[in-house]
Parts: sequence; structure tokens; C-alpha cells
Amino acid sequence: MVKTAKRGAGKPHLSNGNTAPAAGSLTRRMNGNLTRLASLILAHAEALNRRFLLRLEKMDVDVRAVAALLKLTPGAAAEILKAGGTVDNFFEQVEYNGRRLVKLNVPPVTAAEALRTYAIDVRRSLRPPPVLLAVLEHLCSGVLLTLNNAYYQVREAEAQALFALFHGELLSRNLDDLLSRSLAPLQEYCRADSTRIYLLAEGASLSWMPSATSEEQSGARRAVRAEPEMVRALMTPRCFDPRRQPHAIDPRWASLYRTCWSLPLFHGGSFAGVLQFAFYKDYAWLPRERELLGVAVERFAMAVEKARLLQDLARSEQRIRQLARRMIRAEELERRRIGRELHDETGQSLLCIRLQLETLEEALTRGNLREGNSALVGSRIRETRVLTELTIVEMRRFIAALSPSALEQLGLGAAIRQLVKRFHGVFPGCIELSLGRLEHLSKDVQIVAFRVIQESLHNIAKHSRATNVRLAVRSADKCLRIEVLDNGVGFDARGTLSNGNSFGLHSLQERVHLLGGQLEIESSQSSSSAPEASSGTRMTIRIPLVFDAGPLRESEERRHRPNFGRPDRKAAER
Repeated sequence: MVKTAKRGAGKPHLSNGNTAPAAGSLTRRMNGNLTRLASLILAHAEALNRRFLLRLEKMDVDVRAVAALLKLTPGAAAEILKAGGTVDNFFEQVEYNGRRLVKLNVPPVTAAEALRTYAIDVRRSLRPPPVLLAVLEHLCSGVLLTLNNAYYQVREAEAQALFALFHGELLSRNLDDLLSRSLAPLQEYCRADSTRIYLLAEGASLSWMPSATSEEQSGARRAVRAEPEMVRALMTPRCFDPRRQPHAIDPRWASLYRTCWSLPLFHGGSFAGVLQFAFYKDYAWLPRERELLGVAVERFAMAVEKARLLQDLARSEQRIRQLARRMIRAEELERRRIGRELHDETGQSLLCIRLQLETLEEALTRGNLREGNSALVGSRIRETRVLTELTIVEMRRFIAALSPSALEQLGLGAAIRQLVKRFHGVFPGCIELSLGRLEHLSKDVQIVAFRVIQESLHNIAKHSRATNVRLAVRSADKCLRIEVLDNGVGFDARGTLSNGNSFGLHSLQERVHLLGGQLEIESSQSSSSAPEASSGTRMTIRIPLVFDAGPLRESEERRHRPNFGRPDRKAAER
């Protein structure tokens, strides 16, 4: 969150700085002689300043730096004393303009050389007595010391701002914490009255998320729409008047502030947002300020992206934990299902075989077989053999369902054909199969596709009461597309998945998501038991054939969620 600070916060008190000893020494020891020197310089001030400007022109000094250097000369001190000011006032002026020279990227050697040439001109043209020359030397020495202090102040402020930015990046736990820790030092460095950060929102090219300022503690951040031409303008760093140039995203700034600094945020070559500072007064930025803010904004953009990635990682880890819990429950339910099938089908068949064998054993042990009993024993043996064969078939079916050998040996297409053939045995209706070219699919994609189709056909046979089913599987554009359509009674897909009891659909959904795929379910619920009263269910699955297994982003979760075509139907458990 952005802090709002008064302009000048953190500004050093000049009267208590390092300039005080020099100024105090001059005022105590040489006050009278300083006044005499000022009177002498004022009598020739126009000529001195004219020659000084010519020298600065030859030194190729920036126009803004020339104005600042004029405020450092003994002539500037003489004008302040003439107006009733003190030496302290002069050194305050020197320190302020010294900081300005730093921000204009004027080297300290250039400032010292300019001051030296002015003092030399005073000596040569005015020829002051030795006592006044001593005062001039003291005054110039004090200016140099003050300039040194001003350069130090600026560089120290820059180092503190960058350190606070990096320190905030290290300590921040999330994006909001990063904004709170990082923007305040930048605002203090710029001495801005207000600061805003607008981040380009995920999935919306013109949606902006401003961090809350002290005036906006009412709730969550708001999305601000921006026109394309404004976006293009904000991609360039600029200093402007919000009253005349509509480059401030918040329209209220036009009535509150007179200056705005705007710096774009880029990440990976793409526009990621904009950082804006506002000032109540006219305050044009200087080159060094712009350079430091450019570095800070570049680092800040990287920190914002890092914070977003950490948030995405945390969400992905939470998603993995939820998936692990679901997989554990699904595994337990699958074990129970296998146990029930073994008990109800294979176990009962084996029990019957055992009873038949016990009866035959008893008859053979007694040795009282007659001609009629021999026929009965033969019949029992035939029944036992048939029951054994059925048990073997059931076991093979069961084993094939658990681990389809056709998928391992012949590939996905053959495994789907075998699955459809077995589906005919339990489904009384008509099924239409359409297979495209399915070569060169990875094992993971084949297994997931097979299980998805297997679960879909199982649900249709168990719940849909459909008479016609269409299954289409094809790969195109680096994507495997599976479409399952039936004309059954339909169901409320949203309600079924939200109640958490349909582990079959949940398992199908998670399998698709693990490979970065999409699952869309479109179904209409019929209040009648007749299938023709409903348009049935359409399930579409898309699985990318080239998938990056990195953590899923929050923006992808919406893409991964099922797209329910008719969510307002009544719930029916599938």
C-alpha cells in the first residue's frame, strides 16, 4: 500500500548540518570584514557575473546548472547580506543548489573549478587588501565544504532509497507487503505528496490495479480502465502537469496537483504497469533523479514479478495439497470398489465352485455311485467347469480394466477400440466411434486419455439411460481433443462437482488438469425419466501435447475449471 507523505519529509535541517561551523566561524571573527568585502563585490557585481557566465559557457555547463552555480559565488553572498540576510542563509542556499547540481549530474570538480575562477577574477579585477582576501578564502572554503556535504547528502539519500527497496523485497511476504515496504522509500526520496502504483492485471490488457493510498482505505483495490492511447503514452517516462496533460490515471489528480512524474514498469520486454508521483508544486525532475528512479523501477518490476510468482507458487502448493488429499481418498475408494467387486463377483463364484467340489468329493468318497448318480455327478462337473470359465473371464476383464495390455502393446487407438467393444456388452444402445491419427503421443497423455474415456463411458452406462453415444478422439494443433456426447437424461454438472461426492468426475477433472488440459461439460437436466426429454450431455477434453510442468498460475485456474453450459438446472447426482 502506498504511503502519503508531506513534501520535504526527511529533508535535513540545514542550520544544524555540517555548514554551521564554517558559517559560525565567519560570522564571529570576520563579520565586519565580510560586510566590507560584500560592498566591494556588489560595486562590480555585474561585470563579475558577466565574465563568470562566459567562462561557464566555455566549460559547456548546462543552463540549469549555470543558475545553480551563480548561487554559490561570493557575489551571491554579497546580495544576501545586502538584503539583510545572514551568512547562514547563504550557506543554506549553497547547500540547496549543491544538491541540485548533484541531481543535474554536474561533477564536483566542475563546481569547484567554477568557484575558483570566480575567486581569481575577484582578486585580479578588485585587488582587495590582504585582510579581505583572507575573508574571501574563508568564504570559498566554506562553500566547498558545504558543496561536499550536499553531494554526500544526495548520494546517501540515493543509497538509502535503493537499500530500502532491496530490503523491502527481501522481507516482503506477498505483493501487498512488497508495495507497502518499497513505495514509501521511493516517495520519501522524491519528496512526493502522493504515490500510486498501477499493475497490469492478469488476463485484461487494459485493466489496472492501483495500490490503496491513505485516502483509499475503504476496501480492496479497484480496477481502472485505460484507453489504448493512454497506455501508449504511459509507456514513456515523462514529467507533466496533470491539469494540462491527461496522463495521470486518476482523474482527481488534475484538481489536486501541479506536477506528476510517470515511470513505466516493464518485465521481460512487456509493459507491466506504471508508477506515478504527484506534487502540489511545480517540480520538474532532474537527470540524476530520473536515472535513479529508472533503476529503482526496473528492480521494482522484477520484485513485483517475483512476488506474483511466489503467490502463484503458494497457490499451486495449496492446489497440490488438495489434490493429494483427493488422490488419497480416491485411492481408498478404489480399493474398496476392487474389494467389493472381488467379493460380489469372483468371491461368490469361487464359493459356488467350492460347494460343488465338496458335493462331488462326498459322493465319490462314499463310493455308492449308481447309474443315476453318475449322471448327476457329470452334470455337477459340467456346471463347475462353466462357472470356473466364467470366473476366469471375469478376472481377465477385471485385470484388463486395471491395467489394459492393449494400451501398453498396441497404443491408444487399439485400447479405445477394445474399450468400446467391451462397452457394447453392458450398453444396450448404439455407440459411434471416430478416431483420428493418434501416433507419437506420450505415455502420460495416452494413460490420461484412456482413463478419461473409460470413466466417461462408465458414467454413461451407469447413470445416463442414453440410447446413443458418440465418441470422437483426434489430435490436431498440438492438442488431443476428446469429445463424448450422449442423449441421456443429463445432470447438473456444477452441483455434482461442487458437492464433492462425485469422485469419478473429480478424478477425471484432476487428471486433465495435471497435464494442463481443459475440461468443458455441457449438460441439461430433464425432469422426466425419458431420455428424449433432454438434450443429453457433451463433455469436451483438450490436452496439450507439449506441456510445461511448471506451477499452474492462478489465471490458469479459471481456464482449467469446467465450463458449464447450463448451470441453472436442478442437481442430479451422476
